[in-house]
Amino acid sequence: MQQYDDTITVSRSYTPRASDVITRNSGSIYEIRMGDLWEKYFSDMTFGMFKVKFFNGELFAQDGTNRISVRVKTTIRYAQDFETTRAKLRQYMEAVARVFDGYRKASHMFTVEEFCRDAQEALGGEVLGRDFAKALLELFVMDVKIDPTKRDSDRMKFIQARQQGSNKIGMSYRVMNGNYFSCANWMDECLVNCAPNREENEYLGYLPATIGGKQNPVMRLLAVLEIFGLASYEVRGGQNLEIFVRVNDPQKIRSLSENRRYKNQQLAEIHRRHADAEEMMTAFLTSDLTTKQRWDLIEDYFLGHDEVVAQVLGLNEEN
Repeated sequence: MQQYDDTITVSRSYTPRASDVITRNSGSIYEIRMGDLWEKYFSDMTFGMFKVKFFNGELFAQDGTNRISVRVKTTIRYAQDFETTRAKLRQYMEAVARVFDGYRKASHMFTVEEFCRDAQEALGGEVLGRDFAKALLELFVMDVKIDPTKRDSDRMKFIQARQQGSNKIGMSYRVMNGNYFSCANWMDECLVNCAPNREENEYLGYLPATIGGKQNPVMRLLAVLEIFGLASYEVRGGQNLEIFVRVNDPQKIRSLSENRRYKNQQLAEIHRRHADAEEMMTAFLTSDLTTKQRWDLIEDYFLGHDEVVAQVLGLNEEN
């Protein structure tokens, strides 16, 4: 199916002598059902190898001018209206920046627990759980380099992480530079390029999977939006190894799980659980039980006491 994406990306200039840089998508954009293409024409190789060869241009001739530029179909659904989202994102990122500034000025090594506590205080009561706090920190951790004297080229990487010493468990962090001052502006710039373009609070775009050989920085914005509960998102496509299965189609799952050319532990487990559930439900409906016994079995089932249910219904306990 051929598509055209007329969205633009604006890179804002903060100096009076330079203008904003506007980037537009060029050419046609196609959504390709890779699974169907592989299954019908290239099933003699693994799905992963097929995708590698496809994106490397090894399955067809390229003229050197028109080449594949990988896009990912990105859908963002904002929890509130867009301007409210912009205001809240700036508020949150400025609050987090103040926390980082305090750590840097004090030359303070900190843990996830400390950051979670200090960020919650700076956010004025907004809840930021430990797992979310750790996820937020990891977005700004600098990559480990062979040459530590070289500065990370990513302007949104400013935290160093290292294993705690003295028999302590976990990681400790240190703010290495002042890039956190730019976080609010940088996030807002990315967000403006993802303004709703479909329904009132929904954005759909075909974004480059990588920029300069690195992951598109918009993906970091999406993670921040989800961490703060400002939006949910879905990213599909690109070169990542993917397999989509309708889990409500037991015949398809059985076919895949029993295919000698394709082995997948997760699919086999889904098929086993579906078969076990079907057997248990059949036994539950056909067994001669009192109403009380049925309710007891239902309670045991939802409490995870599968072995009790299996024993009462006369099933193999492994089910």
